[in-house]
Amino acid sequence: MTALQAGFSSRRETNPPDKWRLCTLAGRTHLSVSQSGSTPRMDYVPCEYQQQVLEYVENYRQARDILKAVCAINRELLRRRQRL
Repeated sequence: MTALQAGFSSRRETNPPDKWRLCTLAGRTHLSVSQSGSTPRMDYVPCEYQQQVLEYVENYRQARDILKAVCAINRELLRRRQRL
């Protein structure tokens, strides 16, 4: 986590959010991963693993949302200068 994400700076983060999604390319399913600061990747996903990969991507999204909520709480606590 960067200082910008933790709320220690008033400057806004300008990088786009991470994107994970399944897509079809030439009749084959691939996982497309785009993260700020790195080159986008596409990895082949065999048919038997597609459901598992979908679950992993959903878990990633849920974990990211939880971390965003925790960061917002921490920013508010820092703003108030309160301890846990």
